[in-house]
Amino acid sequence: MAKSSRFRDLLPLACCALVLYGQGISGRTLRRPAEGRVARVAQEILDTGEWIVPNLNGKPRVKKPPLSSWLVAGAALLSGSDRVSTVHALLPTALAAILILLVVYLWASSESYAAPGLRLSGLAAALALAMMPAFLGQARAAELDMLLALFVCTAFWSWERYRSARAAGPLVGFYLSLALG
Repeated sequence: MAKSSRFRDLLPLACCALVLYGQGISGRTLRRPAEGRVARVAQEILDTGEWIVPNLNGKPRVKKPPLSSWLVAGAALLSGSDRVSTVHALLPTALAAILILLVVYLWASSESYAAPGLRLSGLAAALALAMMPAFLGQARAAELDMLLALFVCTAFWSWERYRSARAAGPLVGFYLSLALG
């Protein structure tokens, strides 16, 4: 598939994702307890500088993986803020959802899955996933689930690419995705 046709396909997908996941992000509040915990842990990371073993209310939080809180704290740092906002808390999951849509597009539009002449199969698969209510809800929540889904999706995609091409790159991607997940 030509790069220009992939770009043409990704443009409506990116617009759809930005509207679905970015709409109203700055005015939204953190509604679920898990969202508040992720944001609070990220704030404590910024306050204390303790990145290795994050804290929640001054106590080490070792029962949950810290990646989501690291990403939220990193988003705050990249924006130049020392306070975690709702946008910082929601941004990593929205970006993870967009990356999942990209992986689904690339996977479903690959030559091994898309019949000749059906280059839009990847776009249709990604758009269908983007508009599923459960996916949309998780993409707009500051929780771990979308990050885990991203790593599971990339692990399966990488394994399938390795299985069909027997190249080392996809195998490294597979193990890296498993480790991050």
